[in-house]
Amino acid sequence: MTYPFIHLRTHSQYSLLKSLTKIPALIKKAKEFDMKSIALTDYNNMYGAIEFYKECKSNNIKPILGVEIDFRNENNIGQNKIIFLSKDNHGYKSLMHIVSIANLKDGKHPHITVNDLIDNFDDNSGLVIILPIFDNEISDFLIKKEFLFFYIIFLIFYLYNLLYQKNLIYFLSYI
Repeated sequence: MTYPFIHLRTHSQYSLLKSLTKIPALIKKAKEFDMKSIALTDYNNMYGAIEFYKECKSNNIKPILGVEIDFRNENNIGQNKIIFLSKDNHGYKSLMHIVSIANLKDGKHPHITVNDLIDNFDDNSGLVIILPIFDNEISDFLIKKEFLFFYIIFLIFYLYNLLYQKNLIYFLSYI
């Protein structure tokens, strides 16, 4: 049995200075590779979300809307990245909320902090969080708060279940 590959971290031309990939070309290539689903996780913004959604739908590809946001500690020191993926319409609204928080905090260098996570998110936020690092304040926060559903490092089982209605734990290597 083969398992489909799903890109869960993809940037488009809307990730300024990070990618030149145009959304129609991205979806065209996904279609060529017979991908059933793909995520768009632009860097600190969601400018391409509607275009991506429409392009995916018109090509029978399931869109996964997301965002990659910088995380800093309360002293504004250090910088890590967090990837948020929406599970549903409520998750999409949560994505818009977190992007707004990050950009209103600092328009030049948008970011979120642990307090932003504590104040604005819980198990019902409609989001899946990918932490590309093990030992940091974010993972400590999630473990202490026992957000086991949110605590996803190298492990994305929910998306596979959501896409294929199978109870399979799907391991991903994310470096």
